[in-house]
Amino acid sequence: MLTSILINYNHACYLEASIKAILNQTLPASEVLIIDDGSTDNSVEIIKKIIAVYPTARLLCNERNIGIIPTLNRGLKEAKGKYVFFGAADDVIMPRLFEKSIKILNNYPDAALCSSLTYFVEREEDAKILRTALPLRQEGYISPRGVQRKQLNMGNWIQSNVTLYKREALIEIGGFKEDLLSYTDSFSNLLLSLKHGCCFIPEALGVWRRLQSGYSSSINANLPLKIKVMKTAGFYMQSDYQAYFSKSFISNWKKKFLYGAIHDIAFSAMTECKMAIKDSQENNFCKKFIIFALNSSFLIFKYCMIVALRPRDLFFRFSCYVNSVYAMRP
Repeated sequence: MLTSILINYNHACYLEASIKAILNQTLPASEVLIIDDGSTDNSVEIIKKIIAVYPTARLLCNERNIGIIPTLNRGLKEAKGKYVFFGAADDVIMPRLFEKSIKILNNYPDAALCSSLTYFVEREEDAKILRTALPLRQEGYISPRGVQRKQLNMGNWIQSNVTLYKREALIEIGGFKEDLLSYTDSFSNLLLSLKHGCCFIPEALGVWRRLQSGYSSSINANLPLKIKVMKTAGFYMQSDYQAYFSKSFISNWKKKFLYGAIHDIAFSAMTECKMAIKDSQENNFCKKFIIFALNSSFLIFKYCMIVALRPRDLFFRFSCYVNSVYAMRP
């Protein structure tokens, strides 16, 4: 019924936690595929050792490093389950992700995917709820029209590290598009949701590890490349998939994408500065003062951008904060 696909490239130090999180689900996947993309560390040795006693798990190795998106598409091609999950070797999922997601997808057969909230970490002690839109206060289904309205008014909520897909629906749109780089999963998520609708669980069921050396971070740090991706995605929306993307939706989406691109670059720079300060030999008072100044400057910069590009999102920012507090309730 479910194929779980884990992609790895040189993340040997995270593999035990990520693989065991998949294998120890309360509703196990009927098939677990771990694809190594030409790692040069001891990843393959570690994977073989962990999965040796799990008959549903198998290792696939790319002959050379071909990149994350071709590897994702290889996994989709190899999968046999009705549903598919794509995990990254540096992330982990909570024990009930598969159980909760499969249950709600079976209840709403029109939905192409199911997602939830997620934690994110930059340092091991830093786990926080990722503040996104909260489209539903209780788990349920959102129709294509509802997705369009909520995406316009609230922003995105679909996080790929906690998303299960209907395999046939993903194959129907051609899987993941290589020319969209790190935005490829977000584009597929958006297209599938606007085409078929989606399910949502307002509970954090995974942990996304945001690494400065990660694929998304490396793309996000390159503004010209991000703008190129925005133009390519916009072309797809206006041509191949124009039936699902209205002109007003595309216009709003471009503003949000541009805001996100600038925000990510500024945030990455601030994070690197904060980590350098924390590791420095300065006294604690100086460290706290400098970090406070950095945080304050970033907030001013962020809200200036919102006023310039997305004025109606001031309310959205406040609602994201309220929603994250709601999601962390006992």
